[in-house]
Amino acid sequence: SQMGLYLRSVEMVVVMAFGLVLIAAIATDDLVKGVISGLFGLMLGAIGTDHIYGTPRATFGFLELYDSLPLVPVLIGLLALSEAFVMVERTFIISKDNIKEVKGARWEQTFEGFRLSIKYWWQLVWTAFLGLLIGIVPGAGASISSFVAYAQSRVFSKTPELYGTGHPPGVIAAEASNNGTTSGTLVPLMAIGVPGGTTAAVMMVVLVSHGVTLGPRLFTETPELAYGVFFAMAASYAIMLLLILPLARFMSKVVLVPTQVLVPLIVALTIIGSYANREYIFDMYLALLFGVIGYIARRTDYNVIGMVIGVLLGPLFEAYLLRSLRLSMGDITTLFSSPIGNTLWVLLVVTMLFPYARSKMQERHRQKQA
Repeated sequence: SQMGLYLRSVEMVVVMAFGLVLIAAIATDDLVKGVISGLFGLMLGAIGTDHIYGTPRATFGFLELYDSLPLVPVLIGLLALSEAFVMVERTFIISKDNIKEVKGARWEQTFEGFRLSIKYWWQLVWTAFLGLLIGIVPGAGASISSFVAYAQSRVFSKTPELYGTGHPPGVIAAEASNNGTTSGTLVPLMAIGVPGGTTAAVMMVVLVSHGVTLGPRLFTETPELAYGVFFAMAASYAIMLLLILPLARFMSKVVLVPTQVLVPLIVALTIIGSYANREYIFDMYLALLFGVIGYIARRTDYNVIGMVIGVLLGPLFEAYLLRSLRLSMGDITTLFSSPIGNTLWVLLVVTMLFPYARSKMQERHRQKQA
């Protein structure tokens, strides 16, 4: 709880900047198109009510957009529906060679995945703790921590060119950070009574409705409830490990379902999911619109993930930046007034310069060998 209180608006500006740097990191194949995708996402993130004057921006008269673009329909459209539209062009999700491999799947592949997790144990540990720290900050969610962890893992990897191709460290970084954040959101909820994310907010509603007092008194008045949550989470992870590992071999068979069967199911379920969040019919049309935008982006080699990062982090970056400037009466130097913030700025600069310095060192090493 103390760590969460130390990270204020100034520090969160730098945390958001870490995520935005990923736009350039993932755009190594085509930097121009990657940056265009990121800027387009930032423009979309600006839709909604202005943080200072409360006036609507680019809402086109739709009241549903006054609270900014709803993330669930946008993410469903850009990531799920666009991929489903691309899948229509193929008979199966995977190639014929991979189909034979999946049909002949054995327990060895399941344990190979488990072995990889043990092999990259350090990758799993430090990205999980990174997600935990980001989860402690109220308002920072699992999506942000996944992008930040993936970016940092890629920057400090000896083989960054393999990221984006199913490289195990990249997958482990995003997923470990994601899970760490879920646990981290419970820290401010239970320690100071402020939910750190959506999951924690739902949990807070349930606990408060049962008369539970959240905050420091929770650990003194009802310690069995507070520490019971920790033991319940540990037990759930153990049960998941015992259930998911044996089922993984059989769940992989879903890729053998023809796309003419799979795509309608995906589209129907995702459209329903976009409606379920706010229960607006408008959100269903919005998901379809962004599905078309994502499909066009994929077919023209524009980076969809860059758009997603812009939409996710743009509003948060703007909110924290404007809050910092308002508290300092418009003094830009306030962004460099915090010891923790300055440390994060240094780490951000190191993150940006490290790949360049490493490539130079590798080039010199090759020249010496030649």
